[in-house]
Amino acid sequence: GDLEGAAVLYREALAASRETLGDRHPETLTSIFNMAVLLYQKGEEEEAKLLCQEAVSASKEVLGVEHPDTKARMNNPWGIC
Repeated sequence: GDLEGAAVLYREALAASRETLGDRHPETLTSIFNMAVLLYQKGEEEEAKLLCQEAVSASKEVLGVEHPDTKARMNNPWGIC
């Protein structure tokens, strides 16, 4: 697929989510994590790791450690975080 094109769209969606919902909204956290996965797939591992850590940290605070979304981010199959 067109990872470069997808990255542009993901960045736009993430920026809009941060602006309209806030940095700690569950949907924003999903967008942050999705952006991390895409960047990892593009080989941009350093930025991917930072975003993944942001998503996991905020998920723990907002949703709790036992929430399925938090657990999925912490134990992602890519091993990003």
